[in-house]
Amino acid sequence: MAKKSDAKRKKIEKEIEAIRRKIMEFDLVCPGTLTERYNTCGNPNCRCARDPSARHGPYYDWTRREKGRFVHTLMSPAQADEIERAIANHKKVLELLAEWRRKSAQLILDKKRRK
Repeated sequence: MAKKSDAKRKKIEKEIEAIRRKIMEFDLVCPGTLTERYNTCGNPNCRCARDPSARHGPYYDWTRREKGRFVHTLMSPAQADEIERAIANHKKVLELLAEWRRKSAQLILDKKRRK
């Protein structure tokens, strides 16, 4: 019985190590959302006032929470590409951390049962 639980423990430890390696592969990680917007300027003589397809933009707005408050930052198209990748990375890291927590709980509970 001890050999079986030791093998299970080693397997979980290897899975945790694989998760740690995956997390270390990410370079940029940022929370939030990125919104692409097109606006009207308010000038009644501008085309955007008459034609919705002639609105100005795209404008990229990165929204996130900092210290409990929403923060909005306008971004250039190049910055928007980077932040979009960083947001996707953040979601993947959160998924990996959730898996790490589950595996850690398994190890702890398995150790408790053996005593």
